Formats: sequence, C-alpha cells, structure tokens
Amino acid sequence: MAERISWILGVEIGGGPTASATDTMLVDAYDKVQADIAAAADKLPVDVQPASSGVKLLSITSTVYDPKLTFSVNAEEASENKRIKLDGPMLLVGEGSVGLLGPTPKRLFFYNKTNPGQDAAVSIIVGRALA
Repeated sequence: MAERISWILGVEIGGGPTASATDTMLVDAYDKVQADIAAAADKLPVDVQPASSGVKLLSITSTVYDPKLTFSVNAEEASENKRIKLDGPMLLVGEGSVGLLGPTPKRLFFYNKTNPGQDAAVSIIVGRALA
C-alpha cells in the first residue's frame, strides 16, 4: 500500500518577493530516524533506509545548525571540504534533487565539530520506492 507524504516549502523576504510550493507524493515506504550526534562525534554512522532503493524524498532537521555539523553519504569522508554542511534544514524532493547527494543514501556518517561542542538531535525522513 502506498504512503502519502505531503510537503510544504516557503520563502518570504520582508517587503520583497515570496516563493512557495506544496505537493503530495506517493511512496512505497518511508523511514524516520532520530539520531543524537554528540559533540565531537566523528564518523557516526546512521542507517536511514534498509536497502539502496530509489529515494524520492529526504528531509533532515536538527536542534543545531552549524557549518561544523557535517555528514557524508554511504561512506566515511576524511576530507572536511567534501562533507555536506548541515547549516540549515534540508528538504530534497524528487529523485533529481536527492541525486545531488550522489549515490542513493542508505547510511549517513555524521561529524560534529561545533564550537563550543553542542549535541545535536537530528531527525531524518526518507520516502522511497521499493524497486
């Protein structure tokens, strides 16, 4: 049975333009993961889905947003410059957007080098196709 995921995106500039989008998508399954990323965490693996199936939606939110809170997709990444910064909420909708991460996300590796060290509670939602 398909699962229905609704999403909303909005941007407002005071006295300026606005942009918004909203839609509903059907996925075969979804996964929700809560992960506590302790201060000074290094290469903390977080499994986000059981298989390398087609991800149609990826949402990552956190209690802390900082350029020094980073992650890599499916493999440890020694180079800080190649990691993805979690300096704001992330919503990727559609296989094209999710594809910007590279290979289909199955496991994320988190690195927390925030200063002063702050623990981060991260919430991840993945909407996916089974085949």
